[in-house]
Amino acid sequence: MELLQNKLKTTSRVYSVALLIFALYYVYAASSSINALVWLFSDPANALMRLGLPIAGIENPPLGWWKWLFFIQLLSLAVYAATQFAGFSAFRGIANTGEPFSPPIVRKLKIMVWLMVANIPLHAVCGYMAASVSPTLMGNSRITAISATASGVMDVLTFFALVSIFQYGARLQQLSDETL
Repeated sequence: MELLQNKLKTTSRVYSVALLIFALYYVYAASSSINALVWLFSDPANALMRLGLPIAGIENPPLGWWKWLFFIQLLSLAVYAATQFAGFSAFRGIANTGEPFSPPIVRKLKIMVWLMVANIPLHAVCGYMAASVSPTLMGNSRITAISATASGVMDVLTFFALVSIFQYGARLQQLSDETL
């Protein structure tokens, strides 16, 4: 039993470190969106050229589209980072206590899933807008956005099922502790 618990703690530590790395990556990516927004608001004439975005021809959408696109992208990346931090916190708790079926872990996993739910519409809108402002740059992103959204919904449903299992396990653990 102790060997299994040590393996659980080790695996949880590895997962928590991986999720922390992903969270930091999303924070870094969000900083790029902040940088793009600063350029778009402070120097709109040169911002698109600085960002390497199309500035002439049929792909020249209004500057407001780019501002909204980077703003929604920033929100999406912030939610991604928060999701990864919630997962980090859950696995860190498992690594420290060795008890995956406890109410604090279930609460952290629920927060993670609800953050995933919040990101589905942001991700879909961001992908659709990116395809709208620059079809050549993004390819056929409208179909990709729909596909990614459907995939995100399936991921969320899977995680809701896993959270339900963890919640049931926490309840069984509590009943087991009360009978001892």
